[in-house]
Amino acid sequence: MDVAISGDRSSCLTQELGAGAYLFAVAHGFGNVEGEPIAPAVLARLRDDFERRSAGERLRRRQKRSKGVAGALSGALERVNDEVHARTASHEDFVTAGCSLTGVVLLDDRAYLAHVGSTAAYLARDGYIVSLTKNDAFEGDGLPVLTRALGAAPTVEVASCSFAMNEGDALVLCGRRLRETDERRRLAESLSYGSQNAHGGEQMLVVRYAPPAAEPGTQEFESHRLNTVITGILATFLFYVMLCIR
Repeated sequence: MDVAISGDRSSCLTQELGAGAYLFAVAHGFGNVEGEPIAPAVLARLRDDFERRSAGERLRRRQKRSKGVAGALSGALERVNDEVHARTASHEDFVTAGCSLTGVVLLDDRAYLAHVGSTAAYLARDGYIVSLTKNDAFEGDGLPVLTRALGAAPTVEVASCSFAMNEGDALVLCGRRLRETDERRRLAESLSYGSQNAHGGEQMLVVRYAPPAAEPGTQEFESHRLNTVITGILATFLFYVMLCIR
């Protein structure tokens, strides 16, 4: 698996949670949390939350529950929102800080996504780019106006989904949505030719997925075990045949 980042690295998060488990996220916002720009502050809190609650085998155990890993990621964003909103001066009549965030937990070949705001996620597969997120913003006087964001209100509604990753897929997390068809086409062409850099220095995190290589000797061990089972079955069958002949 290859990971590339372009643009503002402080607004991107890559974190290994355990064997075959990773957390990726991009954030973009306005305002500060206790003097720190909100995007890196939110990502730091998200990383800390996962390190405390969902590191290692705990994440795999969550995969077997009803809400699963997507619920764990959504819950982490809700807790981050609670803390960030409490530490800003935002209130119902005036919002001092807000942050868009798109995060993905990759567990083996399964991706779990959670999203709030105007950041975005795309899946590049077989030369095509598919949008995985909706835009929680609208254009007002030439500027995007967020309808949902972390830290802007006491509670936040998080959109989530999950999907399978195939070998050669690229997961693209962007600081802003790709508005034009041409932007998606250029990105698809860039990824098809092996490049993982964004055009024009855009904030972008690209994860190119590849299944983990099998450990040396694993295939031979499985083959040997299968041969042993087959030999045992044949030996038992021949034993009973000999009894019948006698």
